[in-house]
Amino acid sequence: MASFGSNQQQFVPSFNGESYDFWSIKMSTVLRAYDLWEIVEKGVPQTVDNVTPQASESLGTTPAATIPAQGMPTSVATQMKEWLKKDAEALAKIHHAVTDSIFPRIMNATTAKQAWDVLKEEFQGTTKDVSKG
Repeated sequence: MASFGSNQQQFVPSFNGESYDFWSIKMSTVLRAYDLWEIVEKGVPQTVDNVTPQASESLGTTPAATIPAQGMPTSVATQMKEWLKKDAEALAKIHHAVTDSIFPRIMNATTAKQAWDVLKEEFQGTTKDVSKG
């Protein structure tokens, strides 16, 4: 019986421009397995005001303590760093999941959400005609 450890690499489905709907379901499942889907779906918060307790929970951090002299949460920088790291991980997975012919369409995307949205806008609804074999 095969053993699956936490370090086992997940299979990343390859997208070649056909059957986007199937690929997106498979890919979103992979991103969920790595706890990266929320960053793809919602993007990185752009301001400190957007770092909510719910965002903290999704990063696995506790609510921020404050620095009395500055009135600024001590963990905001840490939270933003974690969001940016997750975004980079998700973007890398999306980059690896497209063929070289598709990659130019997303190579200028600076966030996972941007890359995902470009692919979705261009390819959602495409199917492969399996009858052409």
